[in-house]
Amino acid sequence: MGLVNYTRKAERNGKCSHGTVVTVNCDSGYVPAFGNGTSVCNASRWWKVIPTCTQSRNKLLDPHTQTSQTPTKNKNNRAVVSNAWLARDGNTDSAPQFCSRTPLTYHPWWKAVLKNIYNITLVKIYNRLDREDHRFDLVGAEIRVGVNEDYTTNLLCGEPVTRRQIENSTEANHGITIICEREGITGIRGNIISVHIPKINERRELSLCEVEVYQQGEPIPARSCKAPDLPDHMTPLRSRFPHGTLLNVSCEDGFQLSTNQELPRCHEGDWSPPLAATCQRGRQWNVK
Repeated sequence: MGLVNYTRKAERNGKCSHGTVVTVNCDSGYVPAFGNGTSVCNASRWWKVIPTCTQSRNKLLDPHTQTSQTPTKNKNNRAVVSNAWLARDGNTDSAPQFCSRTPLTYHPWWKAVLKNIYNITLVKIYNRLDREDHRFDLVGAEIRVGVNEDYTTNLLCGEPVTRRQIENSTEANHGITIICEREGITGIRGNIISVHIPKINERRELSLCEVEVYQQGEPIPARSCKAPDLPDHMTPLRSRFPHGTLLNVSCEDGFQLSTNQELPRCHEGDWSPPLAATCQRGRQWNVK
């Protein structure tokens, strides 16, 4: 299940030495059972827990997962069929025919959308090894996790990929593990996972042989929205609205709804876009 590494001699008279740091490196298909898998010996006891591994299935293998990437266009400027799915087919082979591939462009991206929201704790990406110039295209790549379709606004998972991480990847182990940790808390809530190379002054090709995503716990319900403050003569048809639904309102007798755009939609506890409708005196009109 995993290999445990200690910073120094682990025990003294049957007890751990004060200050000893222990980290568990989990096998494929397993993730740390608590936090990032690291504990510190304090007063002969492990804080917070003894690191162990727990089995976790790669969530990208779920059949409802959707993938996309920077589109490739032909000579007629038409998008060709995307091969983004090759980064979630369960095959980690580093040969180019088994890897997704974007065109050579500025800030290329790859994105996966899960059916459910999870506490994402670990993302593992598998790089190409066939050519040196392709290998190091991945330097600086960011992995982000969240619920926003605009992946650039989601939270950063770990740190950007470094040159050393790529240099240490080999055919036997070319996976780069990124722990989603921020402010000492492991895990980021989300269903959208992206890999992208931020805006830099050179074109890059983003090629991913496989992306694995692991979570702790069960699916997390999407946040509903509380009915917002409404203009005069307008009433919500319920006090809370499920994620993904439009705001349903009713105008008082003698008034009708006036708007030139769609009513706001609930997205993870927030309404978007802002409400621009009013109730004007006239025939009643209920929007459901």
